[in-house]
Amino acid sequence: MSFTSSFDCLHPDFIVSSIPDKTVFQVSRKALVEHSDVFRDMFACCDSTGNKQDDMLELDEPANVIDGLLRLLHDPPSLPETSTPQVDDDSDEEDSVAFPEISKLPESFSTATVIPFPLLPLLYSLVDKYGLSSTIEHALDIHLLLHVPTEPLRVYGFATVLNKPGIASTASEHVLPLASYSREDVQVIPTITAYHNLVLLQDWRVKAFRNLLLKEELFPHDYGTCSHHRVDAKLHWEARKFLVMGRVQCNMDVAGEMRPVEAALKSCFTCNKACIAAIEMLEYKCKRVLKRVNQIL
Repeated sequence: MSFTSSFDCLHPDFIVSSIPDKTVFQVSRKALVEHSDVFRDMFACCDSTGNKQDDMLELDEPANVIDGLLRLLHDPPSLPETSTPQVDDDSDEEDSVAFPEISKLPESFSTATVIPFPLLPLLYSLVDKYGLSSTIEHALDIHLLLHVPTEPLRVYGFATVLNKPGIASTASEHVLPLASYSREDVQVIPTITAYHNLVLLQDWRVKAFRNLLLKEELFPHDYGTCSHHRVDAKLHWEARKFLVMGRVQCNMDVAGEMRPVEAALKSCFTCNKACIAAIEMLEYKCKRVLKRVNQIL
């Protein structure tokens, strides 16, 4: 499905007309019936008389809206040029059952094949208004999901409006700290509850990160202690911890923030090895921290 050109039907046998714009579209009656409950029921109720008047349908829609509707019906949106997002391996089994939409975003995909975000509200409204097939809606869901990396807050808000908790939850993982958005930005969140859920999630993550960082030791239980540099190495570690603790954010790579200590201790094999192990353990623990709003509700 392309959004760079106007609708064109190769084998038309029916006419759809825009009442306000007086624009006529040559269409396939089969395509209308195949993908729309509304058109299927309408044609089923009408007798086929074979005259020209019966070969035209007037819709009280602007031409650009009908254009979008006809493209959905004649050339349903395909999945972008990438593998279909799969269920996230880190998701709990309960989450996967309750929110089957929760998906792991692909690492790369062609942005040129993704439906532009501003078009999606119109297309979703047509799905609802004209009873379009679940196949079309599912494809739109995938396109909406693929906007998460670049538009997480907008996707979260719009998915909430659509009552698609799986997509909203996936988007919540990528939302930046709310304080970094302008007042106008956060207005895309449709309800106080949806906003509060994000606040709870981000607060949870900040507290969890701080707690993990506070408890992570360079030489846990004195394991792997360096007899020569033990005191200095621990001072480096604790000083960096204190610095990072004061600026923890919900989307921070906490383990990455501790890596300067590794460079500071590189002259000692024992201390450096202990530092690498501590950072890797911290990274593992931080990855286990809850990421999505559905996980804290």
